[in-house]
Amino acid sequence: MRVFSFFLMITICVVALVPQAMSASTGWAGANELTMQRQYPVIDQNLSNFLAAHSPDFKAPVMVFFTDKGIFDRPNYYQAINTQESILTPAARARRLKSRGENNLVDFRDLPLSQNYVNQV
Repeated sequence: MRVFSFFLMITICVVALVPQAMSASTGWAGANELTMQRQYPVIDQNLSNFLAAHSPDFKAPVMVFFTDKGIFDRPNYYQAINTQESILTPAARARRLKSRGENNLVDFRDLPLSQNYVNQV
């Protein structure tokens, strides 16, 4: 069980603390892209070194970015965006109108992950 837990923690850390993740845009530009090129290495050398210096029971604080939404074409993307927008609460809608504008209430990052992807992780 301990080995499985450690392996799961490492698996979840696949993009944690990598320079690409740290420099990832948090703005809205490009948030409607359907694919992202995979970044290598998946686990940064700094994270590998950090984990190697600690016991397998150590819980490392990391940032993880999951991107597989299971959407591969524009029609399904727009349908998913409309679905997500329709379930926004009035308070969330008002907050997003204020910070994002009317034409950007929901984007790719708001879509749920593909269940097949979640099951694999």
